[in-house]
Amino acid sequence: MPFATAASSQTSTDVRVLIDTSCLVAFALPQHLHHAPTASDLDRRRSAGQQLVVASHAIVEAYSVLTRMPPPFRLTPSLAIAVLDHTWGKAETFAATAAECWRMLRLHAGRGVIGGRIYDGVIAECARKAKADAILTWNIRHFEGSGVAAVSPRV
Repeated sequence: MPFATAASSQTSTDVRVLIDTSCLVAFALPQHLHHAPTASDLDRRRSAGQQLVVASHAIVEAYSVLTRMPPPFRLTPSLAIAVLDHTWGKAETFAATAAECWRMLRLHAGRGVIGGRIYDGVIAECARKAKADAILTWNIRHFEGSGVAAVSPRV
């Protein structure tokens, strides 16, 4: 079931939540440890009228994870794109511009951020751009100091 549809009007609650890669992956895989709580939380948020948005980087990262997981969890490329497209293809999607990426890189380099944590910076930048109230993630600590609230799905 799709969890996001094209925005046609403001919701009654005006709450916007950007879905992080960790939740995209957990939701896509029924056998994932966090699938049930993620699915339940997303359903609760959607039913409450919250706007669920995604970062283009998180969609690409979710595809990467889904297609490289160890068997039997690994999805074929065609199945991974089908699952992501079915659930998030109509979601309002945000991407950082080149200028925003350079600003974010300079800021994070100045803070000593190394390795893959920089990708969380891109997702946080997209959350700011989306004017999201929070990032829904299983990796709260990855977003500490980002200036955007991070929350885990309610178990």
